[in-house]
Amino acid sequence: MTSMMQNVKMAKSKSHKNNLKSIRQSEGINKAKLAREADVSERHISRIEAEEVTPLIETANRIKNAINKLKTSNKQDYTLNEIFPYRKDN
Repeated sequence: MTSMMQNVKMAKSKSHKNNLKSIRQSEGINKAKLAREADVSERHISRIEAEEVTPLIETANRIKNAINKLKTSNKQDYTLNEIFPYRKDN
């Protein structure tokens, strides 16, 4: 395995779980629409959902705000922690 592949594998294993994909799908929001509303690329949304990257707090907030604006349910607005639960590694 190449060094680059090892680094990618290590980075992925350290990633924090997020609920972005399941929330987005349950609200009937497609990636393109979410990306436009949050002012990020659709590729970046895909990488966050695949847990290849962890969004910066500013990006996470834009995504949260976009989901709350576009959501179709009557559910109370999603919190940042519902979409991107914080997990402290020991």
